[in-house]
Amino acid sequence: MSARSITDRLGGLAFGGDYNPEQWDEPVWKEDDELMRRARVNLATLGVFSWALLEPEEGRYDFAWLDAHIDRLHANGVTVDLATPTASPPPWFTLAHPDALAVRPDGTRLVHGSRDTYCLAAPAYRDAARRMASALAARYGDHPALALWHVHNEYGTLCYCEHTAAAFRVWLRARHGSLDALNEAWGTAFWSQRYTSWEQVLPPRATQWHKNPGQALDFHRFWSDEIIAAYCEQRDAIRAHSDRPVTTNLMLPAYQNVDLWVFARELDVVTCDQYPGAPGLAAAADERLHARLGGYPAAPLRAALGIRVEEYRPLRQDERITLSDGSYGTVWSESLRAEGAETLATYTHGMLTGSPVLTRHRFGAGQGWYLSTRLEDADYAALVGRLLKEAGVEPDVPGLPPGVEAVIRHAADGRRWQVLLNHTPETVPLPAPAHDLLTDAVAHELPPGGCAVLRGH
Repeated sequence: MSARSITDRLGGLAFGGDYNPEQWDEPVWKEDDELMRRARVNLATLGVFSWALLEPEEGRYDFAWLDAHIDRLHANGVTVDLATPTASPPPWFTLAHPDALAVRPDGTRLVHGSRDTYCLAAPAYRDAARRMASALAARYGDHPALALWHVHNEYGTLCYCEHTAAAFRVWLRARHGSLDALNEAWGTAFWSQRYTSWEQVLPPRATQWHKNPGQALDFHRFWSDEIIAAYCEQRDAIRAHSDRPVTTNLMLPAYQNVDLWVFARELDVVTCDQYPGAPGLAAAADERLHARLGGYPAAPLRAALGIRVEEYRPLRQDERITLSDGSYGTVWSESLRAEGAETLATYTHGMLTGSPVLTRHRFGAGQGWYLSTRLEDADYAALVGRLLKEAGVEPDVPGLPPGVEAVIRHAADGRRWQVLLNHTPETVPLPAPAHDLLTDAVAHELPPGGCAVLRGH
């Protein structure tokens, strides 16, 4: 149950993402297969939001459709990260167990119709989640396509219902031991909050004014433990049938409702769920074509770069524009105005002819370079090489083939390691043989997608 078993199955680094074929018609699946093959995808997460399909009514499971998709991916060389779909209970569950719907701090009980509409502390929900995890593991636990298990999805949603209140009281009794100790810890002499029975103690629901900070802190500690316990229940149900690693996608920093350091101890593989974005370019795609006030780039960058972008011009998929240095631009172009920057290359094609495309601005002790198009790979590599040479940057590991990434790690005592990642589909030679800590053997080459940790010099 380790990351090693995953990489062994993948033959290298994992590359892929969430895949929801049940949301698409069958003709799309063949296109999916081809696109994944071209992108060299080797891992796909399945089943994250499929509870209603997997269990159309209580206790009756339908795995036929999932069988077909797992087998199809396996036939195409893609391994599976199989999820338990417990982040989104089906309509029949919420109809049968309305008390398991989440309640907000103001007492509003949410209704079915979206995702994450459940109370993690509701016994009916926890029982149904364990049964689902067990059923999936019993069916797919030793499937050759299975690389790892993905329990739930983005743990962190809160609830303030009576189930939560009851579980909170149990947790508080275990933590504080007595009401006197609780009152002391929470400072309940303030604002006449002193409790005289456990039934009076509630989660930090909506109040007239500020909430008791001790109560709020303990509630978040309690809820973190509740989340981890719910995960462990599903994990243990899976382990009863499968020896593949089990994890979940930690949400950092979006959800602060779980102690990630404690949670990580229960995971076979620690993960991080990220949503990269480019808010600085939002105006370029605004449906109402709103203008960015103050211009683009934003003022601090504009001063450092010595340019102003006056207009965007996306390029067609098959469009390629020529530049004055003999290179070519694709995908994107911009009309620039130099405001102190030196023009190093211009557009020589179309409506942007003569407009700067590559600029350099000496600013402070450094330089600000700006490229207003996407270069083809060879041209981009040449530009990066030029920048590195002018900056006096030398490779950490000289002699590495193209496509091999090197990261150097240092210890306080001076020891040094080279972490090498082969991003190519080919086996590549190392500059010199070295001891690989991952295999505990002398490495002479890196396989496609392979990695090595070498002792440095």
